[in-house]
Amino acid sequence: MPSERLNDPRPIWDTDYNIPLKLLDVVKINGKPLREFSKSNKVKIVNGTVTISLRDLFGTLTIEKPHETRSFVVIPHKLFPQEYSPEEGKEFIRKTVLHDIGNFVSFIVREVKDIQTYHAFKIVIREYERSVYFLVVALEHYLKMLEEHGTKLFLRGPIHKEMLTMQSRFGSGIRYSYSDLVSPYHPFNKRSVTYDTLLNRMLFQSFYYVIIESELLKHVITDVDLVNRVNALQNRALRFIDSYHLWEFFCEAPQDLAMIQERLITQQNPYYAEVFRVYNELVKIVFSKTILENIEDGIQYPLLNFATIYETWAVWRIIKGLMEQGFRLSDEGIILNDQEYFNRRTKAVFALERDDLVVTIVWELKFNPETDSLYMGSLMKLVGYVNRMSIKPDLVILVSKKGEDKPKKVLLGDVKFRIDKNGRLPPLESLYKVLGYVLDLGDFDYFEGASMEGMLIYPGRIEMLKIPIIKPEDDGNVFYVNLLPLNSESFEVNLVGLLK
Repeated sequence: MPSERLNDPRPIWDTDYNIPLKLLDVVKINGKPLREFSKSNKVKIVNGTVTISLRDLFGTLTIEKPHETRSFVVIPHKLFPQEYSPEEGKEFIRKTVLHDIGNFVSFIVREVKDIQTYHAFKIVIREYERSVYFLVVALEHYLKMLEEHGTKLFLRGPIHKEMLTMQSRFGSGIRYSYSDLVSPYHPFNKRSVTYDTLLNRMLFQSFYYVIIESELLKHVITDVDLVNRVNALQNRALRFIDSYHLWEFFCEAPQDLAMIQERLITQQNPYYAEVFRVYNELVKIVFSKTILENIEDGIQYPLLNFATIYETWAVWRIIKGLMEQGFRLSDEGIILNDQEYFNRRTKAVFALERDDLVVTIVWELKFNPETDSLYMGSLMKLVGYVNRMSIKPDLVILVSKKGEDKPKKVLLGDVKFRIDKNGRLPPLESLYKVLGYVLDLGDFDYFEGASMEGMLIYPGRIEMLKIPIIKPEDDGNVFYVNLLPLNSESFEVNLVGLLK
């Protein structure tokens, strides 16, 4: 039986997939033996059947049997109404969710302007190369490194011109590729390959890959400024290749990365490892599935829990919604890489402002239960329990006036890709967790005097709902938990009404 095309997987919902138990030792799942998954909580063996739970997963599932290979794209159903087809679900995730995440990455790269900082910020693991803006910034960064290393190499070698050993009836002789051989180029015999030859090949192919990727990008970029930057990239790479006569290595095959890495150990040249690092990154960009396939055909994604993507999408939708209401990044801007905020670790902080109103979105603020928590902290002190655990709401949103040190309002909450069986409300444990944040963290020093509300973003099919919670021990004061739907039918998150 002919195998299905692996590059054209069929979309399916995230339901169970069954395989006969007799095939346990011969079937592979995404390249790994099925037996390796038998102890996973996603796999059950009952009545001669191996059942694989695909719930909440997203990505490519490839089932390899002895005479058949089938490939699917698993789509999380809870994001969509019942009448949707898996094909419609795939298109929405590709064109809306992943496109939004690409815009989020572009926004971060554009504002942070530091690719090293960006690389350390793993907000969209496996997804970064799908951002057009990121690709341009990455290519600019690597090209700059190549130019710097290439210039230093020119001053001390081993960039060199090609030389051939020729035999004729008049005897052996040397023929150079060019009529003149300018020092400091090092000649070498074409019949032998030295370490310096490998380095020159890496240099040429690195510059050439910049040219190739730039040409591909020009077919999908519409922004005039980005087009100009891509053209400048191409011209700089071409100019360097011409200046250092690196076209002589045009016909050489792509390098064997494993072999180069093995030989790195014996090399004393300080630029060898640096050029290899750049070369390795450029190979990933050029030869991986990047922006063209994402835009035109979709991409075979690794199979992963969609909750991670959903949380990132939710954060961007909040920022995007505020910016559409006139908010812009403040001078504080974006803080990345687990830096401290309130002397607490965070994943990221986005500070926006409009007129005299400042909204600070803190992604994963890690509270210390011993000092920041009312109930958990008291319990830990009572029993003498010491642990490095943290209380970590997905989102803390602070609303304040310009010039004021403390917020006038705090929204604490989570992003949960969970829903009840009716597809409308969140599970009770998700709701209780948000209630716990509001009740337990309300005495955090920085929140003193602020109005506290809870917030839960989830894929429910309801309108935004504000649930009042009465505190009888506090003179009947009321605080609220806000339920915010985020799904294929409701994905415009507007928090402006909650900022008052």
